[in-house]
Amino acid sequence: MPWLLIFLIRPDLRRCLLLMSILCMPLGASDAVFIPHYWHPVTLFDWVPGVESFVFAFNTGGLAGTLFKVVARRAVVVEPSLAHPSVAVQALLLIIGPILLGWAFPQSPFAIHLGYIEAVTMSIGAGLIVQKRRDLGAEILGGGSLFFVLHFDVLILLDRVMFPGWIDHTWNFQILSGIRLAGAPVEDLLWAFTLGAVWAPLYELLMGGRLSKRPSGK
Repeated sequence: MPWLLIFLIRPDLRRCLLLMSILCMPLGASDAVFIPHYWHPVTLFDWVPGVESFVFAFNTGGLAGTLFKVVARRAVVVEPSLAHPSVAVQALLLIIGPILLGWAFPQSPFAIHLGYIEAVTMSIGAGLIVQKRRDLGAEILGGGSLFFVLHFDVLILLDRVMFPGWIDHTWNFQILSGIRLAGAPVEDLLWAFTLGAVWAPLYELLMGGRLSKRPSGK
């Protein structure tokens, strides 16, 4: 499990991993909007959102918040003067706002095409962050790319190895573009990139920190 692996091998990132996981976990409730417009997964007890939604969101937050730091061998150096919590809140509202509107108007085109709207608003959120902290630009692009790759790999593993045909039976391709990358819906991959881009630098923005090269052997 990647989340647990990062927890074990990078004790310096445990606070970041846990905080970003906990912060993202409530977003699991967004499946109440995405089901059945976007997809219709089988859930434990047939709950919507299911327990799996919150487990997925918890893992997503931690991984998206730390993947770049692990792969690029970066540590977070605390500098309170670099904190911009108001910008972080704006970025979070750009994620949460469309979900709340989709929940309030479940049959509207807004709710039906929420995935595309989320990708746009998360991109705007990433833009706000880099406008305030240009030093986080590499993490935004790297974090988005790495979470894209991880999410793609998980989708392919589930669809081809664990549950053959899972993607075809789960996503609602009647309202999606139908464009796929090795079978994975491009909308899901777009979501992964934009979520990773906006989530990767949030910890430094909230807590006040900059990335520094991690010493060899640590």
